[in-house]
Amino acid sequence: MTVLLGSQWIEITVMARNMGDVAEPVGIGWHPRFAIFDENREQLRLHLPAEKREEVRDRASGMPTGVLLPVAGTVYDFTVHGGVALGKMDLEDNFTALHRELPDYSAIAELSDPTNDYGLRMTAMSPTIKSFRVDAPADADYVSIGPQFNLDDPLGREWGKDADTGMVVLQPGQTTQWKVRLELYSLSGNPIPD
Repeated sequence: MTVLLGSQWIEITVMARNMGDVAEPVGIGWHPRFAIFDENREQLRLHLPAEKREEVRDRASGMPTGVLLPVAGTVYDFTVHGGVALGKMDLEDNFTALHRELPDYSAIAELSDPTNDYGLRMTAMSPTIKSFRVDAPADADYVSIGPQFNLDDPLGREWGKDADTGMVVLQPGQTTQWKVRLELYSLSGNPIPD
């Protein structure tokens, strides 16, 4: 694991290597919690570059059904540039089918606070990162955006035999990388104090 720290960014790289003699699946993710600056969650705006989200059996268990639902035209569509206000929406969802940006084929999620003039940009730099897990309970004082390789319960029976649940299968001696950059920025372009 390597962590690089700048004045307004952090870059984390995790390398996994199969040291065994048989193929093994691996899933890597990070689920940081971002405190809401003045506890006014409704003003936060969320942008996710995802075309689909996991359907869950029920909110209590959070277990997926094995079905991916399109987000276009639903309350779960956060693809709009500049994001969508969270309002009172309760989120505990995994978003996938990520749109990638050129030239480096990264997927970028953003959480912004227009009232307090700041934003957080999370860039999934590894193409093996297939989803963003978002936990933002309506009554909580945080929002979590978690870039990860895999869908929820990736080895569960609910997924079809040939479903790509995002797990990376490493052959003996093979290596994979999970790399994310988190940046703090000003929405107005004003300098952010160090």
